[in-house]
Amino acid sequence: MTRSFGEDFTVTSPKTLVDMIQSISSGMTLFSTIISTIALTVSSIGIMTTIHMSMRERIREIGLLKALGFKNRLILTLFLNEATIIGTVGGTIGIIYGVGLAYVMTFFVNATFRGPTVSFESPVGVVLGSFVRIVPVFSFDNFVSTWIICVFLSMASGLYPAWKASKLDPVISLRHE
Repeated sequence: MTRSFGEDFTVTSPKTLVDMIQSISSGMTLFSTIISTIALTVSSIGIMTTIHMSMRERIREIGLLKALGFKNRLILTLFLNEATIIGTVGGTIGIIYGVGLAYVMTFFVNATFRGPTVSFESPVGVVLGSFVRIVPVFSFDNFVSTWIICVFLSMASGLYPAWKASKLDPVISLRHE
């Protein structure tokens, strides 16, 4: 609740500040979710394209493996493993990059708004006062769930090209140039 006492004096309650920070935090969370969804969709399409091109470049190799007795399931597993490796490496690099970027951004924000602060507890990890100091907070559960989502999406993206590779006819594959 904000009350005005004349032209030069205004009182704002701590609950009003917390509500304002929570609404800003909700908006930032929604924005981050939308950006993350778009990024995951684009990366899934990129992984699907990569595995498909890998399959197209190795058609003769697949034909040779099938002629030597490799079963469809083994060919499928070979390409799904490639997709899993891409997701594992990409997820790990993404987590490291995200943590590093969070610390770089907080360094610049905290350097910009340096000054005396009045300590105030907030559910979003921000110290309020005359200036703002942001502290990045990370959860091990979030790292694990992010990594699992990356690996799962890469496997799902690589499923169709891997299935297509496993269904190739060995005779036609060996004739392919």
